[in-house]
Amino acid sequence: MCEDGAVGESNPEVTISTGTIEDREETRFQVDLAVTVNSESNFYAGFASNISAGGIFVATHIVHPVGTKFNLSIHLDEAGIVRGVGEVRWLRAQDETAGLPAGLGIRFTEVEGDGAERIEAFLDKRGPMKVGPSKVPPDE
Repeated sequence: MCEDGAVGESNPEVTISTGTIEDREETRFQVDLAVTVNSESNFYAGFASNISAGGIFVATHIVHPVGTKFNLSIHLDEAGIVRGVGEVRWLRAQDETAGLPAGLGIRFTEVEGDGAERIEAFLDKRGPMKVGPSKVPPDE
């Protein structure tokens, strides 16, 4: 985990990519999960609308620069809370015409204990997202 919940580390080499959901390496699953995030200067809760074994989309209007790392906790219903570190890989502004919420595309960089296995077990019980072409960046 990031020491002291501190994050704010930013990687200037990370860029916002422009792919489609079909380009993703990991299968995405539509969910409605509570997520808490600790950054250098604040703590906030948000909701995840989709998740994969490699990352998560957190719907929020609070913007963190691409490359920012922070501690997060994902509340997986019966599988409990999974804690780890995530890195912002892309941002999405509110898109009311497409009905898409603002938020952050986050890649997991570290998952505590058996968290990765619990995420996989959680996803095994759900069907993958069925979507058409979109301009959502792929997981990296």
